[in-house]
Amino acid sequence: MKTKEMVYMCLDLCKEFSDDSSFTEEHVLFLLNKYRALVLKQEYERLKKESSDENKQSICLDLEQVDSNINNPCGDLMLRSVQKIPNTLDFSQP
Repeated sequence: MKTKEMVYMCLDLCKEFSDDSSFTEEHVLFLLNKYRALVLKQEYERLKKESSDENKQSICLDLEQVDSNINNPCGDLMLRSVQKIPNTLDFSQP
């Protein structure tokens, strides 16, 4: 189910369609994003299995070379991501 469909399904269940309703599309989307990790965690703990590829995401990050003054067990070349790595879910291995 697409996010847009879930937002309108929630608004439909709340019976909130007027301009002055207490739940806006943005508010419902915020709540869906907030509780997504919780729902996924509960579902996979209930089923006692690993998360499926449908719920995994790949990201591409720019890397930059940094000087390695420490004893690097991986060799002389050390790379660091330019962008901040987003938080991951704690019930699955990245």
